[in-house]
Amino acid sequence: MIHSRRLIRFAHLGSLCGLILCGTATAWGQLYTVKPYRGRQPKSVTPPSRPTSTTRVTNTIRGTRTPQTVVSVELLMEAPGTSYEAQRWASQLSKLGYSPQVRTRRSVDEPGVSERNVRGVRKVDVVAVLDRRGRVVLPSAAFTLDNLNEFRSYLDELKKYGQQGDPKGQPLWGLTKTQFGTIFGTLSLEVEQELKNLPLETALGRLNLPEDIPVQISKSARAWLRLQGQDKTTVAQSVAGFSHGTALAIMLREQNLGFRPRRTPSGELELVVEPLNSDAKLWPVGWEPKNAPIETAPILFKLLPVNLQDVGLMDLLATIEAKTNIPMRLDLDGIARQRIDLDEIRVDHPSRTTSWSLLIRRVTAKSGLVRELKIDEGGRPFIWITPMKHGPVGQ
Repeated sequence: MIHSRRLIRFAHLGSLCGLILCGTATAWGQLYTVKPYRGRQPKSVTPPSRPTSTTRVTNTIRGTRTPQTVVSVELLMEAPGTSYEAQRWASQLSKLGYSPQVRTRRSVDEPGVSERNVRGVRKVDVVAVLDRRGRVVLPSAAFTLDNLNEFRSYLDELKKYGQQGDPKGQPLWGLTKTQFGTIFGTLSLEVEQELKNLPLETALGRLNLPEDIPVQISKSARAWLRLQGQDKTTVAQSVAGFSHGTALAIMLREQNLGFRPRRTPSGELELVVEPLNSDAKLWPVGWEPKNAPIETAPILFKLLPVNLQDVGLMDLLATIEAKTNIPMRLDLDGIARQRIDLDEIRVDHPSRTTSWSLLIRRVTAKSGLVRELKIDEGGRPFIWITPMKHGPVGQ
């Protein structure tokens, strides 16, 4: 088990100049050899060029107070013979507090739900068809008097969340395409400041996210952080240069946490931090590349001669990152749970020509790890290394 976050030691470029030993006068004749990592010199953090702000990190759920909402129901009789059922529906809905208007359906009428704001009051209009079978029919559902409680729950949900309804279980976290685009665009901005070695909550506050999209730490996540203690909840890997979404996911994943966007009942947007074992679908650590891997990160497929004997895995990964300028980050918490001690892993590679990509795959697989090529929200490629589910290759 890994007991500290000293495991990630990605080397400064200046300390890696002497790692290449020339076999011949040409680059193709060089054998790439890794020397032990000697530590990274601290460097001053360059202030960001844009005005700094502080991300609002909250402990209580924002927007839980439902705004004033009025739900109106209109029943469109599909045929004159449905008037009796219309009376029954009107009577039952009136008892529930939703007195409907009933009229005959016209050819231009279409069922649906719409929302408008009138002088600060949210008004949700439900137009449903009362068919010949006595059902109340909407584009997404149909209800009978036998399942009146389900229709009541549906109307109550509209009263709480508006036209979009409860976001739980909906695609895109229950956001509209516009809302998801707003979140994704915000999380695509690059992290300019160094957050490594800061307490997690301090780092969250320095992400410079807009104030109208605060970070909300759920009760279960906060309880987990208190259990771990502040000394074990510092940011272990650098996220400077990553987009905010991937950076946030990496920092939280170190603590067995994740985040998801949430639309509150009042329609506001926030980012909620939750444990990885929660039922919620969480924001991923990076995304699948849109293009082929060789187009996404061509440097990884460059051929070069390599000869490795008893080299530390972390030293090798640091060297590859420096040579390719492709960041490599690890699922530290997941690796620790698999009892993989990264400091103890030594790797070998016979003298032969290979690519950076194949070299990474071989040394990680032998160590019980899996490497994936990802892109962050801004389209920048990186390598994400996680533990294998079934142990190292060959075991």
